[in-house]
Amino acid sequence: MFNQPASMGSYFKPADHNGHLVLITKVKGSQKRFDEMRKAEIDEYVVDIVDLDGDAILHEDVKISHIGITNRLRVGSGNILGRIGQINTGKGHPAWVLNSYNDGDVPKAQAWVAQKQFAQPQQPVVPPVAAVDPNAAAIALLQQQLGAKPAF
Repeated sequence: MFNQPASMGSYFKPADHNGHLVLITKVKGSQKRFDEMRKAEIDEYVVDIVDLDGDAILHEDVKISHIGITNRLRVGSGNILGRIGQINTGKGHPAWVLNSYNDGDVPKAQAWVAQKQFAQPQQPVVPPVAAVDPNAAAIALLQQQLGAKPAF
């Protein structure tokens, strides 16, 4: 019935998800961060992400700084589906990227989204309350006294 909270505030490690289908449900924000290895400022994004080929658990507030992934993200966007992979950079080190998904990947993502939507507690539907005329009782009494039939 209840789920444990997923990890929060962690860094995304593409090597742990190589070849996996991932769904970034929400791109929450970005900031500049100095990267010691590159000796430059880089973009770091904060996202909610699920590895659909892995644990299929939504991980919230995960930081991603790999340029081959972050260049595919925009703050405020969501439901970004893709596969984690690597490309040759020609510099001796492959880069981690978010590759496009295949049409065959869509049903898996749709099933996960549907299952999560079904698992969310539904707000009870409260029928709207009809507006009550505060003078209705007085009008009905007056009509009765005058011998008129009430209109309602």
